[in-house]
Amino acid sequence: MRIIPIILTIFFFSCSTLKYINPNDNRSTLMQTSLSSLNGDYEILSVDTSRTTLDFALTFKKYRRFDIKSNYKVSLKAIDNQHIETSIFKNDTLLKTKVLKGKIENNYFCFNIKKLSPFYFIFNVFGNKKTRIGKLESGDLLVDCRHFQVATLVIIPLTGGRDEEYDMVFRRKTASR
Repeated sequence: MRIIPIILTIFFFSCSTLKYINPNDNRSTLMQTSLSSLNGDYEILSVDTSRTTLDFALTFKKYRRFDIKSNYKVSLKAIDNQHIETSIFKNDTLLKTKVLKGKIENNYFCFNIKKLSPFYFIFNVFGNKKTRIGKLESGDLLVDCRHFQVATLVIIPLTGGRDEEYDMVFRRKTASR
């Protein structure tokens, strides 16, 4: 019985895509062979006022909540032409490492993350996130992110939310590791 809302949610929201890429003359070419150009440490907050942080865009979880005194960073390391290792650090202490599987499309590394959190067959949370990572000529990351989440009580949807942010820039902290 619990599977019905999950199937309906996946059916309605799995086909959603990110909008077309905005032209950006500062974007560098990203190809299968140059995925290692993303290697490096990046700020967790974007240079603009976007709500989405880099840790959330890459792992679907926020590690920096209200802690403004700590120094957070996100480290990227290309494993091969389809995998990037993402590491979240707080004051040089490793919090989480996650391997992202995706592919290069239109000079962006694109990947999807789906999340299902079942709670005793009564309350369920489903999330779907699509992210594109590009690189600017300056070495900073250019990120587009779209996510959707819904919570259900047995089979009745209770609440849901959707958010999209495009052209978020995250500054490179240091040279490649």
